[in-house]
Amino acid sequence: MDGNFYDIDDILAEGTALPCTFTIDAVELGYLDETGESGDDLKEGTTINLPFWLISHLHPRNMIRVERPIYFQNRFADSLLVEPNVVNLRSKCEYWYILGYKLCKLMDAKEISIWMEKSLQSRNEEIIDQSAHYKSHNFDQFRSFLTYIEQKLFDQKHETEIYMHKWKNNITKKTLLGKRKRF
Repeated sequence: MDGNFYDIDDILAEGTALPCTFTIDAVELGYLDETGESGDDLKEGTTINLPFWLISHLHPRNMIRVERPIYFQNRFADSLLVEPNVVNLRSKCEYWYILGYKLCKLMDAKEISIWMEKSLQSRNEEIIDQSAHYKSHNFDQFRSFLTYIEQKLFDQKHETEIYMHKWKNNITKKTLLGKRKRF
């Protein structure tokens, strides 16, 4: 699977649990069922939530069928694509873009990549606009809607805005600290 072994954000994204249905009987894996209804074994057809890192190993072996979570289904995508800027993606999945990319590759679901691309294009315009107005009254609310990748874009754009402001106004460390007196 793709990913960086040392990237904490990749590790956190792969820790996201997704609903899966077992296509075989899984002997002595009943402890994976948090409800405790399965007993010692997971029977064929049992649906439980598994972390993506485990899914990525079981799915290619046809041991499970991955069910799309609600935030990767057509109905959610329809509402997202109508008005991407008002949907709180972070509340659905903080690593929506990273997990979506991994899910696209695993399940060969090209429509997810189209949703992600359109969403990010539209949301990026708002990110750029808000990063220029860092002290606006709705800044905290806006930032709480951003996924991990969108927050990184926001921070980079904001830092660039600060740098450009300093450059345009010829602000250096010396002018900030005050000029030293020479005797």
